[in-house]
Parts: sequence; C-alpha cells; structure tokens
Amino acid sequence: MNKLIAQLNQLNKDELVAFIARLQGESATLDQRIALLVTKPFVSDRMRLLQNRVQNLKGDQSFISYRDCGSFESELDELVTVVAELLEQHSDANAVFMLVDGLMQSHVNVIERVEESFFVGELYQQTALLWLKAASQLRELEQEPKDAHTVYDWPQLVLAKLTENEYGVWDHLLENSALLLTDDELTQLALYFENTILAAQKNSTQGESCHHVVDNFGARHAALGLEGIAIALKDPELLEKSMLLRNLEPNELQKKHMAKKLLSIGYAQRAIIWLQGEWSGHVRYEQQNLLDACYQAAGDNNALVQLRRERYETEPNVTNLRLLIAVSNPQERQILELGASTRALEIKYFSIRINVLLELGAFAEAADQIMVNTSELLTVGYVAADWAKSLAIQGYPLAAAVCYRVLIVSTLKAARSKSYHYAVSYLHQLCVLDVAITNYQEHQAHREFVAEMRAQHARKSAFWSKIDFPLP
Repeated sequence: MNKLIAQLNQLNKDELVAFIARLQGESATLDQRIALLVTKPFVSDRMRLLQNRVQNLKGDQSFISYRDCGSFESELDELVTVVAELLEQHSDANAVFMLVDGLMQSHVNVIERVEESFFVGELYQQTALLWLKAASQLRELEQEPKDAHTVYDWPQLVLAKLTENEYGVWDHLLENSALLLTDDELTQLALYFENTILAAQKNSTQGESCHHVVDNFGARHAALGLEGIAIALKDPELLEKSMLLRNLEPNELQKKHMAKKLLSIGYAQRAIIWLQGEWSGHVRYEQQNLLDACYQAAGDNNALVQLRRERYETEPNVTNLRLLIAVSNPQERQILELGASTRALEIKYFSIRINVLLELGAFAEAADQIMVNTSELLTVGYVAADWAKSLAIQGYPLAAAVCYRVLIVSTLKAARSKSYHYAVSYLHQLCVLDVAITNYQEHQAHREFVAEMRAQHARKSAFWSKIDFPLP
C-alpha cells in the first residue's frame, strides 16, 4: 500500500483526474464512491448525496445474499465514515442530525434483507453513537435564541429510540447518553425506570416470597435502562439498584456482570465485594480474572500477589507463573523461576505438563517424561510433532524419535491416507535422528522399526510410494 501511494504521488494530477473520469459509469458502487470523493469540498452537495443514499437504504427491498454482503458492508461502512467526518467538521447541525436519524431509521429494513448481518449490526451500533453526538451538537444550537430551530424533548426522544431496539442497535444508547442529556434529565429517566420495575413487582403474582424475581418483559427492559443510566452517571449505588430491585439474590453470572460494570465506571473496590465467595466451574476462572483486574485498578498489590500465587499453586502453568513473577519482588522471582520445573512435574495432565516444561526450557525433564509415559503420546495428536522438533533441536534425539514413531504408527494403523505425507516427513526425520542416537535403550533400533513397519503395512502402497529417500 505504501509503495502504491508513493507511485501515485509521482503521477501528474491531470492524469489522475482523467483516469477517475474514465471510471465513471463502470459500476453504480464505484460511481457512488467517486461522487462522495468529488463532493468533499462542497458540503451541501455532499449532504444531498448522502440523504439520497439514506433514502435508498430505507426504501430498497432487494435481498442481499451472503456473496454480496462484503461489498454492501463496505458501502455502509463508507457512509458511516463520511457522516462521522461531517460531525467532526461541525457542519449544519440540523441537517446532519436528520441525516443520522434517517440512517438509523433504516436499520430494520437493512438488517432484515441482509443474509449475514453481524457486521451490519455493528455499523448501526456505531451510528447510534454518532446519533448522540449529532443530537448534542443540535441541542447546543437550540440554546441560541437568534436561530429558530425545532426544539426536541430529548429525554423522550431517547426513550422512543429504545422502543425501536429490536435488533440491539441502540443497546449502548443510555450508557453514552451523558453526551446529550443533563444529570437532572438522566436522574428523571432513572426514576421512570425504577417506577416501572416497582409497578411490575406490585402487579406480580401475590404470595411470592420477598426474593421473588420479577420476570416481566417491561421490568427487564427497565432494569437494563436503569443500568444504562447508572453507567452514564457513573453512579455505583444506582447501578447496584438496577439489579437488586429485580433480584435480591443474584447468581454468579449476574454478580460477574455487576462487577464488570462497576469496574468499568471506576469502582474497583465495590466490584471486589461482588466477587467474594467460592465460585464454581468456568465462572470461577472469570471471577479470578475479574478480581485480578480489580486489584490492579485498586492498587492493592498484596491482594494481587496473593491471588496470583493461589492460581499458580492450583495450576502451575507458564501463564500463571509469568503473571505471578510480574508482581513478585526480586527474591521471590528467583525462587519461583528455580522451582518452576519441579512444580510443572506435578501437573496432572500429560500434554499440559510437557507443554509447560518445554515453555520453561526444561528440555531434559520433558524428554524424561516422554520416555517414561510413551503410551500417553497416543492421546496428544499432532502436537507431538512440535515436541519432537523442539527436543531434536535441544539435543534429545531419542525422545524426539519416540514422538515421531507414535505419530507414524497411529497414522498407518488408522489408514489415514490424507495424512500419509505427514507420516513420510516424520519417517524422514527418524532417518536424520538415527545418526545422532547412539543408544536406543529399550526401544527398537531404527532399522528394526522400519522393518516392522514394512511387514505390518506392506500393502499401503499410497504411503510407501511417497518416500523418496533411502531407508535401511
């Protein structure tokens, strides 16, 4: 790309203009891109062009197949980028807001006619943030009495947009609404959402316990709304209320969600409170990751070291070791590094144990583990080839040969013809390694291994025909 730009810079401007002019008419998509480029200095012309494109998005009913999604997404991405540029230029605030609002109104029609719409949905979520910025620019203009503009009820308009959220494009509207709404307006919206939840509680089935979870569609959306307002206001009490109003006994997933949100608005210590207790399964792993992030944000190095030490003690892999070393003092760091190989030998799972030893550079220990647990190699698959390569380079040819042999035998026994070329390459490596192995110990010599393979798999001509190197 840099080379292309350098070459284009060497061309005469008239030549480039003539070339672009010749491209006009070759395709509708290209014509649109050229039009956007040439109208850049002329804001009013560019605005009309964009308005026409938005109208087409709102009215077009043609299906966009998976094959055409890429080009359509590129066009939509370009449209969103140009709108963002207009906002940065502080162009006609009212016109830009109407443009962005119209673009957002097209989202249902567009998403429903696109076969693969994940990235399209993301683009509309980006545009929703542009909508907030455009609205805030227009609201600033509304404060100037010398100009006559339509005055919007912005809190009500925000609420109205949330009712159009069938495809989640407005999901982050409230979280970012401080761009547009005042603290008083946000507080009033919070009260509205809170009252909605309380009304749902009042109307729920009588006789339920005080820990009854209000499972009402309107209440759930109100709780999400209250959460969004709390994030916009960076109000931890309101954020916690958004959950506790509906459920006084949140489960681990809900606690994790609350901790992440509290951490995101700068309340690490409060987030830690939500992460207490013994969690189960994969959620425990996420709990520990969140605690790690919270301790870092709170500057609590003692708690961070303790957490990472416990994680390493439980699972002495290289990742946990490096994380612990990063926060340990020099003396502890030296002790950890010296004892890492010994700890790795305690890892229950064979493949993880070998991987950790190799990552630590404990090649002798890894080779010994492979020689002692040769039968385990059948469970690890083609990762054994990577182990063999590393061990061969580090001077452990017999352990490497054992890995290659297991792979060859398993491939031929299963008659995996599509993998024969791998088995051939492993056999070639065995021939190379044979030169370096002076003692095969209890294992067959290279010549004996090859002879046995010939005897057992003589009829697998698809394998033997691929060999183009001498065998003993």
